[in-house]
Amino acid sequence: MAMMFPFTLPTATAFYLVLYLGTLVLHVAFMAYVLAGSAYLATIAVWQREDRDDPFAGMLRSWLPFMLGVAITAGVAPLLFVQILYRTQFYTANLLLFHRWMAVLPMLLVGFYLLYLSKTRWAEQRPRWVAAAIAVPTAACFGFVAWSWTENHLLSLQGQDVWTEQYLSDSLVFSSAEVAPRLAMWCCGTLPLLSLWLSWQLWWPLRGGAQREVPGTGRAAVIGLSGLLGAVACGGLYWLAMPAAHRDVLTSAAVVPYGVIVACSVAGQIVVWWQQSRKRELCPKRLTLLSCLVLLMLLGVAALRESLRVASLDMPALAERHQRATAVGGFGVFVTFLVLNLLGIVWCLRTVIRAGGRGNLEATAQANPTR
Repeated sequence: MAMMFPFTLPTATAFYLVLYLGTLVLHVAFMAYVLAGSAYLATIAVWQREDRDDPFAGMLRSWLPFMLGVAITAGVAPLLFVQILYRTQFYTANLLLFHRWMAVLPMLLVGFYLLYLSKTRWAEQRPRWVAAAIAVPTAACFGFVAWSWTENHLLSLQGQDVWTEQYLSDSLVFSSAEVAPRLAMWCCGTLPLLSLWLSWQLWWPLRGGAQREVPGTGRAAVIGLSGLLGAVACGGLYWLAMPAAHRDVLTSAAVVPYGVIVACSVAGQIVVWWQQSRKRELCPKRLTLLSCLVLLMLLGVAALRESLRVASLDMPALAERHQRATAVGGFGVFVTFLVLNLLGIVWCLRTVIRAGGRGNLEATAQANPTR
């Protein structure tokens, strides 16, 4: 039987790839809340006259600044492993995008402060157009970051000829037919993660009680279903846009099991979200099943993503560098601080929840009619 990716690679390379994929999945889990949550607030700010009766608006405003901080913290580790695995490719893409790439940090800072502004009493007392004037630029900031990372990733997959052409063009935008469908696929893919987070947050203040209908469960299911179907559609467009060599990689014996995992997890999520849309009850067993399916989907998608990057590189030439990196040491320090960071995040979560960080969930559940 053929070995699955990345265990077909040299030991040192596979070691760093496993660490990278694991930490990337952790980052994406929090990043999805920020990207999809800010887009949700922007949408209701533009299309709804009032959001006081919205089941998620207050909760998202309360939690988004914290979740952005966790997403950034969780993104440090995969950023470290990217530089170990693909140093030349990663830095080349950074330099070619130049000011566009450097704009990621100020965009995150602006988005961070706008999130805090949106949850202030001053913002709550302003007219609706003020809420839209805050929410739309906030979502745009995080959308810009997602676009920049997409371009950076796709540019890093290219060869010397494309890099030379990009440099000579003096353009700060990488034009490729893959950018739009890939970005749309990832953005749609954040919606089921947001729905899962919101469902758990709705369940949390009601834990231990009798299972009953809760306002917002139907909307969460609709968001999850629409995100999955949108991601599948955009994934099909991305498949058509990618080079034939990349399609060959995704259908190879070492990689195709991850495609099967993703397909099965997506199908399972559709079934479970459909059930929740009909029953509209917060069942912890159903949410646990959804969590497992989402985790499998994230791991499968991450493996598919990296298989394309590995296939585009001369990995035997990089294997020696990866082997030298394992001899440098510091892995114990990494694990220590990873554990400390995770404990710190858990402690912050407990502190925020005890201080009422879950927002006005109980008030919302009592005041809103069942949706």
